[in-house]
Amino acid sequence: PSPTPSRARDLLDSGYERIVTSLGGDGAVLVTADRALYADAPAVEVVDTVGAGDSLFAGVLSALDRGESESEALRTGVAVASAVVGTTGTTPPRLDALDRDRIAVGPAPAPAE
Repeated sequence: PSPTPSRARDLLDSGYERIVTSLGGDGAVLVTADRALYADAPAVEVVDTVGAGDSLFAGVLSALDRGESESEALRTGVAVASAVVGTTGTTPPRLDALDRDRIAVGPAPAPAE
């Protein structure tokens, strides 16, 4: 599937400012009216996926709340989710302990026609 959700534009048109979609082990996308960003998930040993999606969104929202760019917010969200799946349970990682440098963020590929 394309990393740019086909439904994202419809949701934006209905009033949402940003759409964040988890792609599981394939990363995540953040779509706005102006652009679509894609972050690849780093390779991690998956122990438990419970709470991974919630952790992604918590990381994105936390970064945006701190005034970080959308690119950095997506990078933070993927870093948080990647840390969570590497442990048992749903204890969130410390933000200052995240390895964000290994997560590339760039334009999302165009959806397949």
